[in-house]
Amino acid sequence: MEHNAGILVERLRQHPGVAEVRSPGRGAMVAVIVRGGAPAADAVCAVVRIVLPATTATVMPAARRT
Repeated sequence: MEHNAGILVERLRQHPGVAEVRSPGRGAMVAVIVRGGAPAADAVCAVVRIVLPATTATVMPAARRT
């Protein structure tokens, strides 16, 4: 899982719609800041399969699976 997360981080960093990618370096946790503000972030959340939308690392809602 950790290897796959690293590949995902590198691909996200190259995407023009991504402003910033944060990853602690271990495990599969990845935070993405998208360009375009809340509307763009909502659009991303609407199409990914598993997402934990959070404004801070201390507030983690239950996983949303689509």
